[in-house]
Amino acid sequence: MKIRNPNAYRYRYDDPNLYGFDVANSAGQSSLPQALAQHVRISHGVLPQIDAVLASVSTDLGLETPFTGFVYASAETNAQCSREPDGRVLVFISSALVELLSPMEMCFVVGHEFAHAHFAHHRYPSTVTGEPDQRRLELSRAAEVSADRLGVACCQSTDHAIRAIVKTAAGLSDAHLEFDLVEYLRQGTALRNEPDPSLAWSTHPPLILRARAALRFDSILHGERAGDDFTIRLRNLDDEIFDELDIAAHGPEGSQTARDAAFWTVASRMCSDGALDDAEQARMETIFGPDRVDALRRMLAAETQHEALALIDQRLKVTQDELEAGSIAAQRRYEELVANFKETR
Repeated sequence: MKIRNPNAYRYRYDDPNLYGFDVANSAGQSSLPQALAQHVRISHGVLPQIDAVLASVSTDLGLETPFTGFVYASAETNAQCSREPDGRVLVFISSALVELLSPMEMCFVVGHEFAHAHFAHHRYPSTVTGEPDQRRLELSRAAEVSADRLGVACCQSTDHAIRAIVKTAAGLSDAHLEFDLVEYLRQGTALRNEPDPSLAWSTHPPLILRARAALRFDSILHGERAGDDFTIRLRNLDDEIFDELDIAAHGPEGSQTARDAAFWTVASRMCSDGALDDAEQARMETIFGPDRVDALRRMLAAETQHEALALIDQRLKVTQDELEAGSIAAQRRYEELVANFKETR
């Protein structure tokens, strides 16, 4: 099915400008010679089913750029996309993925990879060079959400998309899987209750959250096909996904960076007179908890007013610097915490 406007589906946090990045102007070195030497080029005469998938998906997306697909030998369930210096798109699909997926499930994967080319994700800053950078990784995860959406649109059914995700996660074929969608999606709730901080340093969102996002996006697709204006619904979904990704890594309260910066921002305002009265303490406790506020009050009691304010200013500066260097999810959570405090009267 021809997708009328792929750009309309783009995840709004998939935007380098939000993270303070410029995009590169070149595609780097060519991967084509090595691919021709080491892998099997996808064609009607050699891999007809996969060739048909590539042709169908490129038509659905209106992809005008020349492309070449390859299958490479690997036990890993993986696919990737690159762009040649001349603009040609290369798609690489592992043999394990070819063995696992049906043609319609493969449409999701190929649509996802072509989406990376369509959205020019190859121009984004690299996540594999230099020191780990939370914002680069955050942008990388956002790009995956955009790509998944076009993958869903290309495979025409969220069932195919989520089956592809489940098979990728498990590495198992239909012979072993009973497809209970509700049971699988419950893992997302479990992850919310058991956050994994390492997710903040991953290039990809958790597969379970990608499945949940795909399912919710599919409902928006149905509305669009019925003629609905989905702009507001999609924007709300974008915010929900952004928050869900942050909660998966840091829990509902957000990262420690966000909480620390918010605490010292509020402390600086509340303690400008060098003291913290009972009403102010109670308000702070509703947001930051009694233990932390009690520690602040003890610090105020142990120091002169001048020394206490100097310590607060010092900690405020340190935490603000950490916030500025951190993720935009931390910045967003910081703003929410400060706003929630203002509303607590």
